Amino acid sequence: MPLNLFGRKASKGVDYKARLEHKLYLARENPEPVFDLADCALKTVPAGIYSLCKVFRKEALYLQENNLTSLAGGGALHDLSLLQILDIHSNYFVQLPDEIGHLKNLRVLNVSNNQLKLLPESIGRLDKLHILNASSNNLKKVPNSFGELKRIQTIDLRNNKQLKVLPDALAQAKTIKELHVDPHGFTHPPEKIAKLGTCAIMQFLSEELGIEYMSPKEPGVESPDRVNSPNPFTDWEEKDKTFQAKILQLERLKGQKQQELLALEKDLEQQQKKELEVQNAMKTNKGRLLEDLVEQQNKLENEILRIQQDREAERQRLIQQIQEVERTTESVVSQLLELSASRDSQQLLQLVEQEQEEEQRLLNMAQAEYELYRRKDVINAMETLLEEECRREQKLREYEEGRVEITKTLLSQQVESDRQLEEMISTQGKAQNELVGRLQKDEELQRAAVGALLERSDARSWGLVQQVALVESQLAALTAVEMERRKLEMDEQVMELSEKRIALSMLLLDLLSQQAERRQQLLNTLTEMERRRWVVEEGESKDSDFWLRQYQRLLDSRPSNLTEMEQTLDPLLAHYLVLAGVIHCLPFLVRWVNSLTALQSVTDTMLQQVTIAHG
Repeated sequence: MPLNLFGRKASKGVDYKARLEHKLYLARENPEPVFDLADCALKTVPAGIYSLCKVFRKEALYLQENNLTSLAGGGALHDLSLLQILDIHSNYFVQLPDEIGHLKNLRVLNVSNNQLKLLPESIGRLDKLHILNASSNNLKKVPNSFGELKRIQTIDLRNNKQLKVLPDALAQAKTIKELHVDPHGFTHPPEKIAKLGTCAIMQFLSEELGIEYMSPKEPGVESPDRVNSPNPFTDWEEKDKTFQAKILQLERLKGQKQQELLALEKDLEQQQKKELEVQNAMKTNKGRLLEDLVEQQNKLENEILRIQQDREAERQRLIQQIQEVERTTESVVSQLLELSASRDSQQLLQLVEQEQEEEQRLLNMAQAEYELYRRKDVINAMETLLEEECRREQKLREYEEGRVEITKTLLSQQVESDRQLEEMISTQGKAQNELVGRLQKDEELQRAAVGALLERSDARSWGLVQQVALVESQLAALTAVEMERRKLEMDEQVMELSEKRIALSMLLLDLLSQQAERRQQLLNTLTEMERRRWVVEEGESKDSDFWLRQYQRLLDSRPSNLTEMEQTLDPLLAHYLVLAGVIHCLPFLVRWVNSLTALQSVTDTMLQQVTIAHG
């Protein structure tokens, strides 16, 4: 049988998946005993292939020119028991499974052009094997079981560079007609014998084995197919003709498949043309789209440029506003710092003396008021005592009149009355304690109210509050300007503003300290009033309305229009009074602050009359 049946197919750039599906379809529908899966870029044998070969009674399985490394995956190899031709050349096999010995009807085995290093011993069980092509591999030795091949005729072992030895048992295969090896470098048989061809090699191996070699062409050598046959020569010719007919049939089938592949390639070519047309259309659309994108990009850049110009103009305007605010803030800070530095100690002493005199006057007024209310309380207490005495005498008379009548009842209820009396006494004690606690709490609240009113009526406290408010507002404005400059990254101006803010913060702390000291002085005044009260009331009944009277007296002693002035005072006027350092004198100026004409006509004499000294 010619070996060119297993020639390598040229690889074509086709859709291997479609090719595989097409070949599977042909294998199922075509009654020919051939299952062709060649050149389908397979990495593994598709599942169920061996079963399909058994069901459809396929005699030839073509798996050549794929990427196979194993026969696993297609099913059990014993399902290929009807197979006569197995072609797996041009793959990547490293070894063959031992189960290949189950292919009892195999006649042709082509494993050429792989990476086989060793052939399994089970090949010796392939009794019907005629042709074995193991060329172009990496074989190092040949199994001894090759001598058991009863019908082997052709063995091709060429292009196995590491193969240098043939087993002597190979001489037992009497039917070998062609044995192809590369004689160069052979050691057993020697190279010179290997060059002489098949007969010389078999003769050498037979001599080594100690048997007589007879060529299959000699008349005395009978083929195993002819043993026990009435006409062996005729039988062999018939089988050979049948086999040749099958080969021709396979060649025709191969031609049909090639035509089908050509038709498939034409279809693919037409499809590629259509795809090319679609790609050209897409390129045209892409060019139009790019032009539109460029136009939109230009419009967008123009719009961005306009927005940037507007933002730059807005930034310049904002910088001008910030600079104006900075100048105003700097002026106010300078005035405040000058005011704080230029305080006159003599003026402060005079103010302290005036405040002490005012406190003494308030204490004297409180003492007089207290004595007046005490006299009234004594008179009221005497009247109340007389009324209670009269009521008591009346009750005694009524008691004497009803005493006889209720004597018996009292005797029967004496025990119950005693118990109720004890409960009443206990309840009365609790109520009295609660009343005392409430009175004490109310008195503390009254004292706190007097302290709050005293602080609001105090000129110096009011002035300190106004100064603190002004400094806090300036600090807030300065902080806002500093944040804007940080955004604009004006580091030098930010440092200047930070120094000013520190100066204002120190001034604010000083004012808060003065405010706390003034509040403590007012609390000391309340404590002194409390002490004098207890000195006066020592040994006498406690006056529970003392703080109410003090509150009313302070409220009456305030200027009549001071409350209205606090609500209607012009903020700008208060601002200038703070800058001038006379905000604490505002209560003394209450009669003039609501009239600009009257305020402008104030003289030193008028100020001295309201206890404001000329500085």
